[in-house]
Amino acid sequence: MTIIKKTTHQIQSRKLTTADRVMLKALAQMPDSQIDYTEIPEIDWTQVKIVKKSTKKQIAFRVDSDILEFFQKKGKGYQTKMNEVLKSFVQHELA
Repeated sequence: MTIIKKTTHQIQSRKLTTADRVMLKALAQMPDSQIDYTEIPEIDWTQVKIVKKSTKKQIAFRVDSDILEFFQKKGKGYQTKMNEVLKSFVQHELA
């Protein structure tokens, strides 16, 4: 089984296509009895990891202008993306 990690921000900022909207509307109108659950794997609750949301502190620090421009070009939420990169680095270093 492949595990794909997405942040809440990544999920919420995804743009829905017209096809997505049509499919979601059809699914919303479908009774539960008609939904095929056979391809949904059973959850192995022994493998579930509860992740506590960390608290954030507001700080000020200097960053190279090209780095800042790179993240700002990503649009709204660029500071969150910078935090995700730093968090990923820390997790890699601690592993």
